[in-house]
Amino acid sequence: MKVLYIDMDNVLADFSYRKSLISKTNEKAFEGRLFDVPGFFSFMKPVNGAVEGFSELSAQYDVHIISTPLGENSTLRLHKHQWVRRHFGEAARKRIIRNSPSALTRGDYLIEHRQNNHYKDFRGERVAFRSNRFRNWTAVLKYLLERGD
Repeated sequence: MKVLYIDMDNVLADFSYRKSLISKTNEKAFEGRLFDVPGFFSFMKPVNGAVEGFSELSAQYDVHIISTPLGENSTLRLHKHQWVRRHFGEAARKRIIRNSPSALTRGDYLIEHRQNNHYKDFRGERVAFRSNRFRNWTAVLKYLLERGD
């Protein structure tokens, strides 16, 4: 079975929605480090199509969710795990890998939102989420489901 990594931030979890819920006071107080806002993940919504896409891909791939450690928020890890469990289920929560971008090197595919080579040492194929080629989960699924085991 092929190995697929999915970046949690802006691929599964829609950060644009959550940022709109942060108060102006917290936005100024936590400028440049929004991940440190208490409860940052509490009200975040999944990206459109992410829940269904994750489920479909899990049937054909050994899927793992990448969660990079960000900020100083001591509860962020717990909140990310709770968020994944709430939206994707307990089995998905057990598939979270918490690591630094440079630690991820092996796998067949990586769905990532950053176009700046964030996971620079990854040796598999990159799927640049929200790029011209992979604008949404529909495009990602079409591509990856044709290549799965």
